[in-house]
Amino acid sequence: MENKRFWSRLGQDEFSLYGEIVMDAGCKWSDDDVAPADVRDALAAAGGRDIFLRVNSPGGDVFSGIAIYNQLKAYPGRVTAKVEGLAASIASVIVMAADEIQMPENSYLMVHRAWTYACGNAEELLNQAAVLERIDGSMMDAYREKLKDPSLEDELRAAVEAETWMGAREAARFFNLTVTGAEEIAASAGSAAALARCKAVLPAGMREEDENEPLAEEIRMRLKLMEMEG
Repeated sequence: MENKRFWSRLGQDEFSLYGEIVMDAGCKWSDDDVAPADVRDALAAAGGRDIFLRVNSPGGDVFSGIAIYNQLKAYPGRVTAKVEGLAASIASVIVMAADEIQMPENSYLMVHRAWTYACGNAEELLNQAAVLERIDGSMMDAYREKLKDPSLEDELRAAVEAETWMGAREAARFFNLTVTGAEEIAASAGSAAALARCKAVLPAGMREEDENEPLAEEIRMRLKLMEMEG
């Protein structure tokens, strides 16, 4: 069944991806969270027509995100993805599946290496590290397809390794995407858990000299407003 609250049919073939990426319905903390099955059903309903995907997601389960990426890549219609606020972690990979990517000036793309919690003996931990490196390779493959110039790959790889929050114009330096005018994004308190997850993806140590500091400060101000209204 289509998740109406996550994949909201705003127009004939317009959908919004506004939560965390999870494995299945049993892993959802919020009605906004999305699983590959939700995407499958939404794309089936669109029936091959062109779709417009609005994205504001902190990321989530990497394998589910890769599944969604592959579903969008295989979709026969044209896919346009717009990062309305944030496409972080595996959500930044998902938008790379679109034929066209749009980013308002005040939106963010966050790229980083795959990570996980692990326990076990030395051999088990080494195996887990090897898996993470293979996942990193898969994510780089997706980014590479949207690179403006192959010569940027080493610089992008360094940005991924450092965990980098890119404003729209910085992202456009790396990727084939369109930067649009800044848009006013209404603050929504939602649940306390959702607010906590938003805070969790905001980097605590952004340097003042970072060219994207004004955008980071805007995010902090909006989170404060969400707390006051909640």
